[in-house]
Amino acid sequence: MVLKKRIRHLCFDLLYYTRAFHIMQGRRSGLGVIFLLHRVVPEGTPILATDLSIQSDFLDQMLDYIRRLRWEIINLTEVRRRVVDGKKGAHFACFTFDDGYLDNLTIALPIFRKHNAPMCVNITTGLIDQTHFLWWPVLEHMALSRDRIQTLATGDHEVIRNETREEQTLTFKTFSPLLRGSEQEKAKLQELFRVNGVDPEATLRPLILSWQQARELASDPLVEIGCHTVSHPPLATIKDDELVRELASARERLQEQLAVPVHHLSYPYGRKADCSSREFRVARELGFHTATTTRPGNIFPAHKDHLTALPRVNIPGGDRATLRVIREGLFGESLRPNYAPALVTD
Repeated sequence: MVLKKRIRHLCFDLLYYTRAFHIMQGRRSGLGVIFLLHRVVPEGTPILATDLSIQSDFLDQMLDYIRRLRWEIINLTEVRRRVVDGKKGAHFACFTFDDGYLDNLTIALPIFRKHNAPMCVNITTGLIDQTHFLWWPVLEHMALSRDRIQTLATGDHEVIRNETREEQTLTFKTFSPLLRGSEQEKAKLQELFRVNGVDPEATLRPLILSWQQARELASDPLVEIGCHTVSHPPLATIKDDELVRELASARERLQEQLAVPVHHLSYPYGRKADCSSREFRVARELGFHTATTTRPGNIFPAHKDHLTALPRVNIPGGDRATLRVIREGLFGESLRPNYAPALVTD
């Protein structure tokens, strides 16, 4: 698997640096790309959840690189307009942030202001209201802050060493399957935190926007606010009435608290197993102008008929993050381009 990935990267770099991709750009890149991010942490901050955080210096490099390529950075409202109009022009990149982290305001927004670039923040209202919870930041905090970890082995708690970055990464990966598990597995996760002296609420609360901070974020002309449900469930697992409530109630709460229109939605988790034809239809019936998945791919003219099933390219962070990820997003996420209809019709 590692060898296959290296070969893929070498092939991509060869095509990129010989400018072959630039020749094929119209076919591979489509109209543009929507990027997916979550947290932005200060430069040098260790990252274990590499799909959910990036460092601030890397974000700054990303925006600078896209500007130098002469791609436009636009918001989701403009993405929709261009897809509907079908007019070819400069390629675009759109940046979306999911969940509603405080660092979207304190770290990400100043970087976007520096580059005069728009951003969209998709907010889970239950996180701000403290009625719902995200476990991954707590697990990452535990793995980074404890030299020893007490596990939940049968009988006496086994203690494992957790001193090096490699050991911390292994700890995070070992317990990550519990993050999206059953209620019983979530209970195991809470017990893991308890025996290791970690307070989940005290750990998470400083990382999430308050309503006052969300209002400050929403008041900036560069920021667009999107809906990310009330409680962040995998939508395919809930009943029809619950699905409608998750989308409609979250939008209503956001508009009430922030006094801005909310026309855009992002599906929690966003994979094919989490959202498909039912969710796409309900989002459309509720009047959302766009809805974004986490299925990878660029935006093509065919998305005019699939505006509530738009793909996004996730930007991983951590020490290994490079601009290759951005190039692969801009010039086609894979060596075989992901054309829209194959991704969004179910």
